[in-house]
Amino acid sequence: MTSFLKTSFLLAALTTSIASPLVASDWRTDIDMSRADLSEMKLVLINNDEQAGRMVYAWRKEGNTYVINDLTEMKPNIFETAVGVIDAKTFQPMSMDIAFAVGAAKMIIDLDWDGDHVTGTRTVSRPEQEDRVTNSDAKVTAPLRLSIFGLISTLPLEEGYEVSLPWYNVMGGVQEDIRLVTLGSELVETPAGTFDTFKVAIKGATPENIVYVTKSLPRKTVRIDVVGQPIKFLRTK
Repeated sequence: MTSFLKTSFLLAALTTSIASPLVASDWRTDIDMSRADLSEMKLVLINNDEQAGRMVYAWRKEGNTYVINDLTEMKPNIFETAVGVIDAKTFQPMSMDIAFAVGAAKMIIDLDWDGDHVTGTRTVSRPEQEDRVTNSDAKVTAPLRLSIFGLISTLPLEEGYEVSLPWYNVMGGVQEDIRLVTLGSELVETPAGTFDTFKVAIKGATPENIVYVTKSLPRKTVRIDVVGQPIKFLRTK
């Protein structure tokens, strides 16, 4: 179980001090969906300067909800798909499905929300072993960790901006507090082109990430770094 969590955390993701940070009091009031381009983005995964996988990530509006899709592959044998449904106004989760595999070993997560009450199952399967099923039954009031790469682009990013918010770490089954901190600006080269970006740190996560978001509107995520690992994702589309 622990090895599954460590590997998934690495995929999910997945400093310069600021003298007078512009700290937001409520992250929801800062969101403006028109700031963000949340259509499908494709990224190549680079590990130790070599191409080692890919990530595909997208939001789409369906009625009063957003559906968030994520696919991540990493050599030699890691594969993960995730689909989350969230309320379009509150960003409260409604359902979450994850299929994660390392070779023949698999984890399946199937969760559903009724208000802030989440129930469901987590099933771990390994060859020649009996499946291990854990039931989930908890109160969760935070947005999905899965949503963060979209939410960052909706915020009023500028030099010194930072905001704190909770998220629900589905793989760990815990609600955590994180902080988004704009570290500065950086010109980023990717297979999709060169972009003038804000450099935003996700602090308090395991692992932490640095996300590069275009300054021009609508904003796009063009690069994601895994802090402490020789791993980054670069936009190809």
